[in-house]
Amino acid sequence: MQWFPGGARTDAIQFIGICIIAKSGRLVSASAYSDDGLNDRVFFNSWITNDEAEFDLAYDAYVKRTAR
Repeated sequence: MQWFPGGARTDAIQFIGICIIAKSGRLVSASAYSDDGLNDRVFFNSWITNDEAEFDLAYDAYVKRTAR
């Protein structure tokens, strides 16, 4: 990851994050991202399509529960 002191733009705060996902005790995905698109990188992704769809459903359900 690269750090831009003060952000890449002076009129916004850039959000930078790392997403690491494990399934059944094994890492299946790792990525980094930022809202300005300067740091969108997938380190690895070994999910199969069904795994990703299952995760998306569970994540959506979690977000709906916490929004209450």
